[in-house]
Amino acid sequence: MKTKAFFLFGLLMPVSLALTAQNTPSLFKIQDFSVLPSGQVYNATPATIMDFTELTQGSTILARDYSGFEYSEYGATNGAGGFEVMLGLGLRNKEKSGYRQNSQLRVGLGYSSLSSLNANYYQNERKPYDTLVSSQTGNSVFVDSVINRNLSMQYNTDNVRLDVSMIFRTTGTSRWSLYGGIGVRANYSFNGYTSVNYYVQRGTEQERQDYKGYYGYGTDYEMGENENEIFRSNESSFGGAVYVPLGVDVRFGKTSDFWKKIHLFGELRPGLDFSNISGYGSVTQGFLQFGLGVRVTG
Repeated sequence: MKTKAFFLFGLLMPVSLALTAQNTPSLFKIQDFSVLPSGQVYNATPATIMDFTELTQGSTILARDYSGFEYSEYGATNGAGGFEVMLGLGLRNKEKSGYRQNSQLRVGLGYSSLSSLNANYYQNERKPYDTLVSSQTGNSVFVDSVINRNLSMQYNTDNVRLDVSMIFRTTGTSRWSLYGGIGVRANYSFNGYTSVNYYVQRGTEQERQDYKGYYGYGTDYEMGENENEIFRSNESSFGGAVYVPLGVDVRFGKTSDFWKKIHLFGELRPGLDFSNISGYGSVTQGFLQFGLGVRVTG
């Protein structure tokens, strides 16, 4: 009798465990899918001519003497575009009876272009060129010969990003909701290239009076002379970032089963990006990413 009881228990135990497993929700559940086109403003790391000389072996433009040039702050802040596709994953609650209502794990894959290094130098040369004397008033107007020279350099890459963020949303019956959280991303940079551009513009400037009586310099410039070099790199690198996602979300509908699943959301991400450039070293950049996307819930 005991042998039959143990045998029956052995048969029922796997069935019981299987039924229990079926009633227990999985650890994650796909709750939504979203697409986020975005822009990004970031601090481009200032570099020098010597830095770019290391990245552009054989550059004829950088081989010249620029001792009379001044460093320009222009280009210290850059912009970039990109996009992401993301899955929102529900997290099983502690009771293992369902999923958390106001928190979500979000996983995304994205692309962006990025200019990690910038350097701009300029030289303005001004010399007396001519003097114009009015035959009626006898007043003199001085005309200057002006030469503006500009040297600009950039290091650019394409980037594939894997994002993981923890999102906390407000709950309720309203169509509007807010969310925030913390996120990290891994970044793979490839197709790196360095651009060197040298531009010269010649012309004349003279003091003129406009129809409102204000004085300013009238300019008469010739077509500029431009030289450009591109140096491509076969090196790829890995980096990462930490950021804080902040957003507002609105459902298209409140009663329709279809439109209740469609959401429009805007998101802002301040953060820090860490990358490495072969031949230069590590780079840390602050950034502000922003975008307007569409989210579809299950």
